[in-house]
Amino acid sequence: MSYSIVILESAEQDLQEIKHYVTQRFSLKAWKKTSTQLKSTLKKLQQFPYSGNIPPEISMFELHQFQQMVCDMNRIIYEIRQDQIIIHMIVDVRRDMKSLLMKRLMRKGN
Repeated sequence: MSYSIVILESAEQDLQEIKHYVTQRFSLKAWKKTSTQLKSTLKKLQQFPYSGNIPPEISMFELHQFQQMVCDMNRIIYEIRQDQIIIHMIVDVRRDMKSLLMKRLMRKGN
């Protein structure tokens, strides 16, 4: 069974931030490589959505419906709902996930 991918607006914004960072710090060529790797990982997720793991920062809140797949220097945080994979976040592995989660929660509260 193949799942459809739904990328939330917040994850789209994450992608734009990653693109800006990679192109400014490295090059457009580096971004194209990163983009290709992310697309490849999303295709793998469509076929094998349960191959990810529960991020430790999220498991402590007992939100076991969220999983992650690591793609080079990025984490894709997603949720499986019926036949859809909902992409919530795409973030650099070096970022502090706890802080990012708190910012997202605060943003949604406003």
